[in-house]
Amino acid sequence: MSYRTFPLLGAAALGLACQLPIAQAQTAEDETDALGLEAPAMAPAPAKPVTPSARVPGQAPAANTAAPAAASAGAEAPSGAHRPDVRLLLEAAGSRLNYRDADSETGHRLTADLRGSWRLAPEWRAHLSNRYDHVKPDADGGSGGTNSLRELYAAWSAADGSGSAEIGRVNLRQGTAWGWNPTDFLRTDAERLQISPDPIARRDSRLGTAVLRVQRPWRDGSWSLAWAPKLADAPSDRRWSADLGSTNARHALLATADVRWSSRVSGQFSGYVRDGRAAQLGLSASALAGPATTVHGEAAWGRDTDMAARFGLNAQRERRQALRAVAGLSHTLPAGTQVTFEGHYNGFAPAGAGWRDAVRQSSTTTQVLPYLSVSDARQDPATREALFAYVTHKDLGLRGLSLTGLVKYTVADHSRLGWVELRYEQGDWSTALQWLQTAGRRDSEYGIVPLHRSVQLVGGLHF
Repeated sequence: MSYRTFPLLGAAALGLACQLPIAQAQTAEDETDALGLEAPAMAPAPAKPVTPSARVPGQAPAANTAAPAAASAGAEAPSGAHRPDVRLLLEAAGSRLNYRDADSETGHRLTADLRGSWRLAPEWRAHLSNRYDHVKPDADGGSGGTNSLRELYAAWSAADGSGSAEIGRVNLRQGTAWGWNPTDFLRTDAERLQISPDPIARRDSRLGTAVLRVQRPWRDGSWSLAWAPKLADAPSDRRWSADLGSTNARHALLATADVRWSSRVSGQFSGYVRDGRAAQLGLSASALAGPATTVHGEAAWGRDTDMAARFGLNAQRERRQALRAVAGLSHTLPAGTQVTFEGHYNGFAPAGAGWRDAVRQSSTTTQVLPYLSVSDARQDPATREALFAYVTHKDLGLRGLSLTGLVKYTVADHSRLGWVELRYEQGDWSTALQWLQTAGRRDSEYGIVPLHRSVQLVGGLHF
């Protein structure tokens, strides 16, 4: 697809936005379920026994962005309906970092997280989501601040509930899996600063993409089309930059079709193409397997860059076709503990003995660590096969006390990463204790990274 084709397709999408009734869109702000496919706009949603918390730890609660109800079309808005919905989180954290080949050090983080929603007119709303972090140590080992303008967009929603559209920077998230989403095509390089290894928090805190998106329902599903224009040539590391080069460095189109096959099974088909790159196709689905069990899976197929080949870690062609896939199961135990297990497959990453030999024979500083850093920025597994487990428990013996934990396990070298958070929320304040540890041989994925262990104490005020 040529460079000149994208503006024409974008104009066509704008024409659709002006002429068609469009379904209520799913954005980072109005998602009631941060993972899994929501039911189509025109169909009742099946029960979901396993869902992550609506409030992401370390993030301000999402502002209310609900569309006007269809039943109230033409009715007078209730008192207070036009008031701005603004949420602010102020957070401070202190940490102790232990390295494998260096002395331990202390660190800190100061955060201001703002989310807001304003009604501009009966069918129009404006949305803002911004986060500022001052951290030590930063990527260069010193201290510094980073601002992340995650979302800034206007949303239109038909008064009869038949449709919606958005224009601006929107965090569009795809996929049903918890630990990794291969069909979430807009995830690459969208994170200015990684604060937590929790994949739910990472999806929520990343930069949105500047898009024009329209959506239209049918009886058992809906379709959407999002056009992302090229707005910058390269990412920016300036403190106050909007960093459009990380999310809008190429013209791109994302098309999705949500389908509900039954009251227990739903899915999404997706297609993504960027200027100068081959199209990628995606499929994700989730199903209720029992009153407390959900199974889910997703897969993406297409031509992409083999980053391991770029860094000389395997003999594959740098541009090739391969499969990315996830299969998982989530279950809620009688005590209320939610557990999720997943298997991850990245066909663009080295596998087994090939990965182990590459780590042993390659330069740690110029090949292996840069490759791991790029894989993390792309939010892709660095090796062919990996396992993932995620556990949450709310009100753990005390109202407001929650436990969250995860384990990432690399099949090729048996290395692993573990993270646990104990968080207590009471009224407008919260406190959390977080522990992270990596383990494995010195020639393994998690054994080669410099950070061995960290402990962090976090306190926050919600306004």
